[in-house]
Amino acid sequence: MVGGLGASEWWIAVPLLAVTLARVVVAIATQLRKARALRERLRREPDDQWIVELDAEDVGRLTAAQVTDMFWKNFLVVGDDARLFDEQLWLSCRFRFRHAHSGRHALHAFCGGLRPTVDAPWVTMRGLY
Repeated sequence: MVGGLGASEWWIAVPLLAVTLARVVVAIATQLRKARALRERLRREPDDQWIVELDAEDVGRLTAAQVTDMFWKNFLVVGDDARLFDEQLWLSCRFRFRHAHSGRHALHAFCGGLRPTVDAPWVTMRGLY
């Protein structure tokens, strides 16, 4: 056969194809391992923690984020300042929230259904990005 392999020369193409496919499979497997390791590392890192500020004073921290709906998360409110558990401060959006690691403020964050009490220190938040 001119310009290609004939029926009796197929044995030349098979090893070349196998070597090429093996390299591709190894490259894909390596990328998948890297992606899995990155995803696992990001899952373990406590990057979804926020400092709660009131009148430019740090009064507590939001931790242990749990996604509850598309844009809503529940956070555990940590701190011993009684103002953290004042419902009127939460309803009037008096608190500001600063990311614990990057230091940036969430300018449009507000609370939703749950507001923290001493017995149930969880708050539902939106806008903490």
